[in-house]
Amino acid sequence: MFAGAGFAGVEVLAELRDLVAKTLPRHPRLAGVEPRWLLLDGGPGFLTRARAARPFAHQILDGRGVEILTEISLAELDERGVTLTDGRHLARRLVLPRGGFPAVR
Repeated sequence: MFAGAGFAGVEVLAELRDLVAKTLPRHPRLAGVEPRWLLLDGGPGFLTRARAARPFAHQILDGRGVEILTEISLAELDERGVTLTDGRHLARRLVLPRGGFPAVR
């Protein structure tokens, strides 16, 4: 689960997803493991600074099994998982919050 769907969140999720896809088959103990990839953004869309790239990115991510949830963010994070702002609780072992910061001048 990645919270934050700007440039950094989308790029890190895509790279990590590809790395895991290439690595899982090499580890017999992980046979049958199917990661679930979620990309959350509290705003109305993802890649808000690159709207023209959004349809292409959505097609690629969707084709790779990434679920994109917009207008939803993390409400709470604890040892059992996360609670989303829509009330759902998802058991998660790994959550990567990704937030943007303004450039330092």
